[in-house]
Amino acid sequence: MKSIKKIGVKLAAASMLCTMAFNVASCDAIKEVFNKDDSDAAASSGFSIEVAQSRTYTGLANASEAKPGDIIVFGSYEQDNDTSNGAESIEWIVLDNTDGKLLVISKNILNYMRYSATTTVWEYSDLRTWLNGEFYNNAFTDAEKSRILLSKNENRGNPLYGTRDAADTEDYVFCLSVEEAERYFSGSTEVIG
Repeated sequence: MKSIKKIGVKLAAASMLCTMAFNVASCDAIKEVFNKDDSDAAASSGFSIEVAQSRTYTGLANASEAKPGDIIVFGSYEQDNDTSNGAESIEWIVLDNTDGKLLVISKNILNYMRYSATTTVWEYSDLRTWLNGEFYNNAFTDAEKSRILLSKNENRGNPLYGTRDAADTEDYVFCLSVEEAERYFSGSTEVIG
């Protein structure tokens, strides 16, 4: 049960959840990303998030007031496997709000996807290509994309698995780093403000 970081708009993906950040200071008005078959299966597999607070913001209106645990409804993506009713709104859980820049993570699993068939390096991963290409282009309107921040991500190695540091990347949607996941989740099933 996990979440994500900044709004000003940054997208990140952690343990198959999306993370992103939004820039809401001047607003008036995201591991891998998964496609759940049903909410019970997602919850039983441990890929849902318990929310510590219940405030919900539709779009970015007043989102500069959002606190960790709040929900931002932003973008849309097919989530119920019923294409006849169109894409469903995406709910994002606020992980952090620094000067109106929110780091968020998708509340629900959005799609199942392997990280990569050939590499452990984020810069070259299939997941990064999909998140910042197909997902980004299909889940957000042009107006919504204008609110999503291009985030510089340090790609440190994973000491648990012995992977090396890699080149920094700039991404709209990304996975949380090991440090970010530990910071925001530290063994808890709730987002802590």
